[in-house]
Amino acid sequence: MILLAVLFAVILCAIGGTLAWRSYGNRVEQVEARMLSNASEAARLVDQYFDDRIAILEALREMPSFREADPEVLEPLLSVLAAGDLGFEGGVGWANAEGDLVVSATLDDALIPDDLEEREDTAAVLQTRLPHVGAARQGADGSMLIPVAVPAYGRDGTVNGVIIGGVRAETMVAGIPALAPPSVDLRVVDRSGEMILHNGAPTVLEPPVNHSLLELETPVVVVAGDGLRGDRDRITAIDRAETAGWVVVAEQSRASALETARSQLVGEAAVLAAFTLVTLGAALYAAQRLDHSHREMIRGARDLGAMEVLSERLSTATDTPGVARSAIDVLKEVFGARAVVVGLAQPDRGEMRVFIDGNGITEYTVPLDSPSMLNEALESENLLVVDQATLLETYPETDPVESEGPSGVLAGRFVGAVARGAVGIFLEEGFPPAAADIELFESMVPMLGDPFGRAMAAERERHLSRTFQEALLPQDSLGIDIPLQRAVRYQPAVGDVEIGGDWYDLWMIDEHRVGIVVGDVVGKGVAAAAAMGQLRSAVRAAVGAATNPTDALGYVDALTQQITGSAGATVLLGVLDLRNGSVRLASAGHLPPMVAGSGGVRVLWEMGGTPLGYFASSGSRKGVTVKLDPEDTLVLYSDGLIERRDEIIDEGIDRAAKVLAEHRDLPVEALADTLLDHMAIPDNPDDVALVCVRLVNDPSRHFTGVVPVSDYGLLHGRLAEWLGRTGGLRAEETASRVEEAVVAVSGVLGPKAKGELMVEVAPQGERLAVLVEYRKRPGEMASGRDRRILRAWGGGEMGPRGPRLSFVV
Repeated sequence: MILLAVLFAVILCAIGGTLAWRSYGNRVEQVEARMLSNASEAARLVDQYFDDRIAILEALREMPSFREADPEVLEPLLSVLAAGDLGFEGGVGWANAEGDLVVSATLDDALIPDDLEEREDTAAVLQTRLPHVGAARQGADGSMLIPVAVPAYGRDGTVNGVIIGGVRAETMVAGIPALAPPSVDLRVVDRSGEMILHNGAPTVLEPPVNHSLLELETPVVVVAGDGLRGDRDRITAIDRAETAGWVVVAEQSRASALETARSQLVGEAAVLAAFTLVTLGAALYAAQRLDHSHREMIRGARDLGAMEVLSERLSTATDTPGVARSAIDVLKEVFGARAVVVGLAQPDRGEMRVFIDGNGITEYTVPLDSPSMLNEALESENLLVVDQATLLETYPETDPVESEGPSGVLAGRFVGAVARGAVGIFLEEGFPPAAADIELFESMVPMLGDPFGRAMAAERERHLSRTFQEALLPQDSLGIDIPLQRAVRYQPAVGDVEIGGDWYDLWMIDEHRVGIVVGDVVGKGVAAAAAMGQLRSAVRAAVGAATNPTDALGYVDALTQQITGSAGATVLLGVLDLRNGSVRLASAGHLPPMVAGSGGVRVLWEMGGTPLGYFASSGSRKGVTVKLDPEDTLVLYSDGLIERRDEIIDEGIDRAAKVLAEHRDLPVEALADTLLDHMAIPDNPDDVALVCVRLVNDPSRHFTGVVPVSDYGLLHGRLAEWLGRTGGLRAEETASRVEEAVVAVSGVLGPKAKGELMVEVAPQGERLAVLVEYRKRPGEMASGRDRRILRAWGGGEMGPRGPRLSFVV
């Protein structure tokens, strides 16, 4: 038995030693691969960040105003860009072909110095005619600014100047998080070799500097060489951001990188030696140890499988609720938890977003300084294991959970490059948790940090895209004194970061005629948005010069050669005469409009014509004239409203016509919402533009008014007049209730309130149904202010454009 035990121990030592040595080698290779991955990912994010800023400036230069190079026209355009949430906190300016600054929208003086020899950024653009990202420099306010410049062209195609914008290094850091773990130094060095982002923070690269690393052109890993600061025996990974011309250097002490692998190897060898000594004493004990190792292997396989499932689920999530949902589903299944709650800290708002599983995933916010299990876990470096009795005693506001046996909470935090938060799981049968479960939980929770960071970055990008696009869409300028009620909607594609090409427009051509347009530009992105904005201006100008809509589209055809990306766009143009209700319509390949009246719904199938840019013959676009009676509604829309993958377009139009026929008596704002609700599909991949206009009697059957918050007095006067003529005994009470709702909104927003107020009143038998809605500015995201408005109202709900309150008088 002893000989068998010795032989078994020797064989086991040989196998264990071989596996341990292979594991050690694999860990060394993983360190090198991970560092190169850190460097390459940082380089990609630098390129992506500056490509986006360059694309915005290039879209701006394509506007006709830059062809003329008129400073009075360029200044407001540059001011809009500098004031927007697009990343140009250092200002935007336009310099002429000699490099002299002509127009400045808060452009920092450091970006175009007085000394001509120091204007290297404008000189580089004028010489190469290519976009340029310059070296960082200190701005007037002490912040580090990075110049981004593109050439501008005149009508003859020659360079007539440079558009230059300033990006703060702090803003770039928000879009380019420090991707490496704390043990790795990650430096992003600008083209001057002086300014760096060191582990996500801007600073200056002090000597000594190993410049040979900055001159390498291809991604590479240098093992046991000199680091960027001349440190010896470093593992260094280098990659280059091509657009910016910046270099990314990730490095770590080789001794530090291998310390963990060595310690694990020593630990495994010590365990193996101890096991060998025991097996020499008794073969039975050796068998018991083998059995124990087998169980550990099974547990390790389970743990590895759980982490792989979590990693896979997290990789497919595109937003923060999706990341939370993936984590809750996996953790609940792996640990058999009764409930799982995930908290995501938002220090800028002093809040924590909390996601909890109930009937679906519920989300709410709590102050970061409020006493709670999640906030305690967020501030603790150790896991928290608390039984339910102690939990209820410490946090009395916690909802108790009925349980027959011991129960409690296991909680821990995750800290990523950008995101930090905490996770808690409520255990019933498995409380207190075994050491193996605690170890698995401790390994899984930190996996949430980077996915939440990526999701937050994607949400910021989507917000920037939406802000840029909605800024291009027109605001209602028709006023409330014309006999025309209207509702417009723009609904972006679900989950799409890029800007869509659908658009609409409503404007007064003269005191009696209204222009109505819905169009769709081919493609997506900044280029499509630029083409959309230029087409909208071209259509307005053409309507003013032409005698009818058909001729106006012909004029726009001729302009498409000068508007990049406009060929193939579809447009439906209408001119409504308010005096007699006639609407003259013309189509450039767009979907047919619909007219809803007392006799039903009519689809104008006879509308046709080729898209813009194909120079239609005189007979291919036939104008159509329809007569709108009072209370008739004209509906224009883009293809995102009716297209489905499993049906032809005509079927979608028929479905929309049936919805319109069923709900045509609704107020115009409610009608637009109903069309979107009934025609919606989950995860719609296309954006939607919708315009509903209704000619009304005096007084109208319904009251609909939309005004800026500051002009509510005008809206109140028109509402009081309408109620006096139609509201009967309930007029005074209705006006008072509306006034109370608006005062509550003003109390939350303050004296400098932005956005719009919409009030809609409709008879409902002998009563009046009222809808009050606060509409936020374009691109503004949901915030705590919306919730405060709902609390001030004592009810209501979040609509697609902001808080809304409905009541019946």
